Amino acid sequence: MRAPQPEPPIPGSFATPSLLAWIVNGKYVMSLPLYRIEADLKACGATISRQDMANWMMNVHARWLAKVYFVKSVFRVGAGAVLLDSSLIPSPPIMPQDRARVDDP
Repeated sequence: MRAPQPEPPIPGSFATPSLLAWIVNGKYVMSLPLYRIEADLKACGATISRQDMANWMMNVHARWLAKVYFVKSVFRVGAGAVLLDSSLIPSPPIMPQDRARVDDP
């Protein structure tokens, strides 16, 4: 008996959650450009174009990261301070044009 295959994180794509996490980590944590990630994948035997990776990053942002950013912005409006690594950092003032964007759901 086999378990059903889980839904892919990006419909119609062969990208797995672990592959997306690896690319996001390389791009945004390790500050690697996509051409270098492409070369690393090619050295491992996987041929994935930079265009595919760029499309996946835009899709990941639209599906998940934009929501995280919005929630973080909403909490920052009323907090007055941001908690990072157990230390409080004063929150910068929010300009009126930004406040209108944060208040809109």
